[in-house]
Amino acid sequence: MEKLLEELSAIKDLLNRQAAYYKPFLSVAECASFLDLSEHQVYKLIGARKLRYSRPGGKKIYFERAECERFALSNVVRSADEIGLEAQAINRKKGERW
Repeated sequence: MEKLLEELSAIKDLLNRQAAYYKPFLSVAECASFLDLSEHQVYKLIGARKLRYSRPGGKKIYFERAECERFALSNVVRSADEIGLEAQAINRKKGERW
């Protein structure tokens, strides 16, 4: 019986996390779960103004899900192939000018 309750709790937690992927606006806790960060780290990002948010009524903080996605995709590290293709394109452009 105890194991069944644990599994039920795990399923509820999973459903709550999945709901964040479909909501247009996220709370601090949902944003933290979405970005796989702690709530404290999310508040640090807010303080550093690295993550846009809104505070309707001056109380609870909300994030646009698209903004959280944009933040997650910032500072993308390019692959060696992408860097090589970019270098080739630059070399071709330099050759055209001379």
